[in-house]
Amino acid sequence: MTDSLYDKMLKIENEAQSISDDYDQKVKDAKEKAKLELEELSESLDKENSPKLADLKAELEQKKANLEKEVKQNIEENQEKIRQVSLQKKDKFIIKIVNRVIDNYGS
Repeated sequence: MTDSLYDKMLKIENEAQSISDDYDQKVKDAKEKAKLELEELSESLDKENSPKLADLKAELEQKKANLEKEVKQNIEENQEKIRQVSLQKKDKFIIKIVNRVIDNYGS
């Protein structure tokens, strides 16, 4: 009777091990399948978004170039305004200097 009880316990243990191995294999297969699906989805999204990304990049580069051109133009305009103001003030400044020299040192 002990042999048959021992045999039954071995059969139960073997069956439990088989179930456990089967479960582990199914988990491994599911992980691999999920990994492949994720890679395929990633590639698909990359292909789909690549033209959009290129268009956005080109658009941003154009905007950047336009902004740089605008800033350069504004700088040039501001420098011209500064030059004009300086020329206007220069005449007044020279007259003030001459007047002070005359006042301090006579004519």
